[in-house]
Amino acid sequence: MALSRPDLMAGLAAAVLCAVMLLSPVGSRAQVALDPTLPISLDADTSDFDRRRNIVVFTGLRISQGPLQIRSERAQASQIDFENAVWDFFDNVQIDLDQSSLVADEARLAFIGYRLDTAVATGNPAVFEDPGTASGKLVRGRAGRIEYDVSNGIIRLTEGAWLAEGANEITGATLVYNLQEERVLAEGDGERVRITIQPPASRETPTP
Repeated sequence: MALSRPDLMAGLAAAVLCAVMLLSPVGSRAQVALDPTLPISLDADTSDFDRRRNIVVFTGLRISQGPLQIRSERAQASQIDFENAVWDFFDNVQIDLDQSSLVADEARLAFIGYRLDTAVATGNPAVFEDPGTASGKLVRGRAGRIEYDVSNGIIRLTEGAWLAEGANEITGATLVYNLQEERVLAEGDGERVRITIQPPASRETPTP
């Protein structure tokens, strides 16, 4: 069920399947669009072309395209091409897109038509942050696996999934966060969905 209350997950009971309105419904947020005509900049500490395996290996890699920034200690790809390519990144991987960020131990990124299409990040845990919400509060997420559908603005967290806005938080087997609509779909998948709501601090002055 979908709730339209402005507060994050307020009044929602734990269930096997639930949908939560994260933030104040002040209208859909503009989707970040990566312009495939923007130049893609790549620089690295070292590069090595392994002809036997037909891969290019980089260390200290940095890739940028407009609002997109990608960094990692090591990366490899079958070719230096972003038209239709899959890149693997390892160690201290960070992906910044506009105001959101994704940090992981490893990530596999798919580029289609010179723009980032999807990112699958894993870590212990992988961490996601999005400060550009309607309420102005930071949304944070962590999980063993985070799948980021960049084209549709959908983030799927699995394996110890946790998501929070401010002091309020939700955990479940799978959490799906829609960045544009600022909504969360929580799936128990046999596990309980747990929601913690922190009440605001009392405004009354305590009696001495």
